[in-house]
Amino acid sequence: MPVVIFLVRNPSLGHISKVFMEEIANGLRRRPSDVLYFMTQALDHLPMNEKLESVATDYKRMPYEDLHDIVPPDLIPFYRHGSELAVRYGIGLGMLETGGVTALNELMRKLYNYLHYVSGSSDATSPGVVTIPFQGYDWFAASMFLLHQGDARRCWKFLNALARTKGAELFWPQRSLATDHAEFISPIFSLTAHCIEMVLQDALPRLSSAFQLSGCTPAQVCQQWMLQCFWNYLNWPDIQLYLACCLVLGADFPVYFCVAALRSVQKQIIERTPKQDLLAWLKERCLARFRLTPDVLSYARLLQELYGFQVRKILQI
Repeated sequence: MPVVIFLVRNPSLGHISKVFMEEIANGLRRRPSDVLYFMTQALDHLPMNEKLESVATDYKRMPYEDLHDIVPPDLIPFYRHGSELAVRYGIGLGMLETGGVTALNELMRKLYNYLHYVSGSSDATSPGVVTIPFQGYDWFAASMFLLHQGDARRCWKFLNALARTKGAELFWPQRSLATDHAEFISPIFSLTAHCIEMVLQDALPRLSSAFQLSGCTPAQVCQQWMLQCFWNYLNWPDIQLYLACCLVLGADFPVYFCVAALRSVQKQIIERTPKQDLLAWLKERCLARFRLTPDVLSYARLLQELYGFQVRKILQI
């Protein structure tokens, strides 16, 4: 059971954020149950996307078991392989027991069909008929499955609600299927990555110049980080804390987090610029020693205070 106790009834999102920051200083990153607790509390305060709320009414009322019959038959082997990797990781962390692959695959199939349905590219009565191509494995949903300790029913309820909130597509890549961006380009690239480069240029001009000289862009790197929800880049405690920050501190948080992460390896980036191997290094293990410490989070929050108004206007949140 979570040990976090709010001292007021029906706390506001601002109060939740304040307690969240205090708990991080006390070691929240090591308690998955508390991380999920804060995410659930914040979810109740996030503004809803009215368009998706009305479109998803039928899905919202369906029992979890009944959704099995309206999803596409089988996901492609690549998707199954992703679930196997995620479950293996969860078992290694001690968060899952053996046999979780089936439950995660079932959850992924429901989410896949759900997001296509609310985007208008699939019909609940015609399973498997979709017009949007496969977008890659849903690492965000896999992360939530681990946080829910393999409870697919609770995880589905959480993601179903999150999918109907404004700005969720900015940190949940697969959620972009249910937006107007789906037919064009992911908002993570067209909006979030653009804001990262904008903030980086103003806050860290030397680092921004190094990227320009290297021939690669921060957008190329940060997009991959976010599409994978930082899997293979950060340790699990930092991944779960990053995801919690996206809900508790705002959908614009990935912008400031990525800038803070790049700042932590600024020296190495500048040194590697002449070697012309910067992009390969950034896409491998450049964040191996990076941790989402209170100091890093404080810097990200400072950026949010300085650039939040402009960034949120661009992100339309």
